[in-house]
Amino acid sequence: MWTEVYFSQSDQKVTRLVELLHEAEIISRVKRIDAKEGIGSTCYKVLVPQSELEEAQNLMVDRDLF
Repeated sequence: MWTEVYFSQSDQKVTRLVELLHEAEIISRVKRIDAKEGIGSTCYKVLVPQSELEEAQNLMVDRDLF
């Protein structure tokens, strides 16, 4: 089961996180959420398998990505 670990409007931050997860051998997916017409902007969710959630969170804390 996939679990959301990060949410951002910045595609650069999401790309950097995915690269770090990949380096740590944590698989991930990015889900793009398009804003409804006239409301807000595009957002991105980073998802990891539930079994790797704690490791991904620890990596994010260690790298100051919150």
